[in-house]
Amino acid sequence: MDSLTIGIIGCVALIVLLFVGVPVAFALCAVGFVGIAAVIGWGKSISMFTTVPFSQTSAYTMTPMPLFVLMASLTFAGGLSAGLYDAAAKWLVKLKGGLGIATTIACTLFGTLTGSALVTAAMFTKVSVPEMRKHGYDSSFAHGLTCASSVIGMLIPPSIIAILYGVLAEESIAKLFMAGIGPGLLTAVGFSLLIYFKVKKDPGLAPLAEDVFTWKEKFSSLANIWPMILIAVVMLGGIFTGMFTVTEGGAIGAFSTLIVLIAMKKMNWGVAKWASLDTVKTNAMIFLLLIGATVFSRFITITGVTSKFVALITESGIPEMGVMASLMLMYLVLGCFLDPTSQLCITLPLVLPIAKSFGWDPIYFAMLVIYMMHIATVTPPVGLTLFATKGAADPDISFVDISRGTIPFIFVMVGIMVILVFCEPLTIGLARWM
Repeated sequence: MDSLTIGIIGCVALIVLLFVGVPVAFALCAVGFVGIAAVIGWGKSISMFTTVPFSQTSAYTMTPMPLFVLMASLTFAGGLSAGLYDAAAKWLVKLKGGLGIATTIACTLFGTLTGSALVTAAMFTKVSVPEMRKHGYDSSFAHGLTCASSVIGMLIPPSIIAILYGVLAEESIAKLFMAGIGPGLLTAVGFSLLIYFKVKKDPGLAPLAEDVFTWKEKFSSLANIWPMILIAVVMLGGIFTGMFTVTEGGAIGAFSTLIVLIAMKKMNWGVAKWASLDTVKTNAMIFLLLIGATVFSRFITITGVTSKFVALITESGIPEMGVMASLMLMYLVLGCFLDPTSQLCITLPLVLPIAKSFGWDPIYFAMLVIYMMHIATVTPPVGLTLFATKGAADPDISFVDISRGTIPFIFVMVGIMVILVFCEPLTIGLARWM
């Protein structure tokens, strides 16, 4: 049996293992290990498998990951989300759809610090949705905007997905961070405008709140938000200007978050224990996926599947934009079954050579992939963020209600995706300047 046939069988075996419920990391390792053994022998496969775990997880490029995950865990465990929403709500309460726009802003800020759309969706479904419903907001609209807004923070640095992409593709993590700012802010503005004009057209969706806050109350609410904004500005500003590396930025971010929690008297033994354990578990999961992705990548490279696949695409006669659209559609479909981290580990060995063959800017292509994966997480019927929202919602809210509420926001994200495709500077302008 020739190596190409073995490679194709291995890819089919991976799909089967994933469908029967085998964890992604173990499926990648198993297929890669057995496949390499079938091509070049058990001895070399065992030798490779004994060196890859250490070489991948001990690489310096991986050091930012645990630090940013620790910062995210501390932010979540310290309960900083309520303060973010309270401040945004008090300042925007008299604006049409003000509480909804406040939710979008708070989700963006909190998601930026935690790096998890699922955590953000679950948290703000419990924090902001009850407030919106209390003020007469349509339930489907309130849940939909919360679910959709939770993915914005995953685009804006520090993004765990951007770090993982940088490690797997061997691209600059700092440049990936900067490239995410434009799409993230554009999405936040797009959602805010959508909320404003939908409410202006149909006031029944979100009646204007009757609450009145004094200027003293508004400025007092900023006490719960400015420390986190300061941390983000210092951390990202230092990385952008070159004052410190991404790793040092992660250390500064995690340490500063700890100091803020102590100063706000939100740090205790329970918070420290939960954040530490969550950091270890999250990083263990990511490292296992990285090991599996490396083993599988070497397998399909050895068998020639990668080169054959690239040749098939480039020689098919499909226009360049047709190939781009097909790849983006692939990520939309994969998002129905896999989380973004797993998608990257499985697909990058195949799609990166295609992007390079067409001469696409690697940072530009990275942001399109990351953005598309996050559209998939809120797309019915099986977007993962939809399930996180449903899990935290009240029992009277159905999955259909949440899905219906996200649809207008999905159209906004698709529109922004089209803009990003045809307006490259929006994705890589800051990265190039840097």
